[in-house]
Amino acid sequence: MAPVGIKKAVNNGFTLLEVMVVIGIIGIMASIIMSTSVQQVEKSRSKKTQADLKTMKGALDIYAMEEGRGKYPAEPDQVIAAMEGQGVAWEACRDGWDQPYAYYVNAEKTKYYLLSPGSGGEAETDDDIFVSEKQNPIRDYPPSIGAYEKICASD
Repeated sequence: MAPVGIKKAVNNGFTLLEVMVVIGIIGIMASIIMSTSVQQVEKSRSKKTQADLKTMKGALDIYAMEEGRGKYPAEPDQVIAAMEGQGVAWEACRDGWDQPYAYYVNAEKTKYYLLSPGSGGEAETDDDIFVSEKQNPIRDYPPSIGAYEKICASD
């Protein structure tokens, strides 16, 4: 027979250790989700920029064939005309990181670079995304860009 007046203790709550373990697990899951989300956003920005550059490359190549007699635009108004002729609003163009694109041409007007400063926001670095008359968009520092003159930016 149990003693009268003494009640057995009932444990209906969680211990501090159990609560801490659950909070730790939630924190780990949240950090995994956040890092994946950041990577996906960065990837989509890069893909948007590459698609824009490919479209603008087409506009410049058409200009050289139809208007420039094999030469690429060398004046800001020619760049704008080349872009707008193909439905690209050059002055409103921004890359995936909301930075303006820059257009460079060599002295002979036979080669060009069109570039985005990339995720770093600074042009002529190794995270640039660029296109040239011979190359589809890639992420790298444009080789020999020092021999080219910057004609204009899309801002």
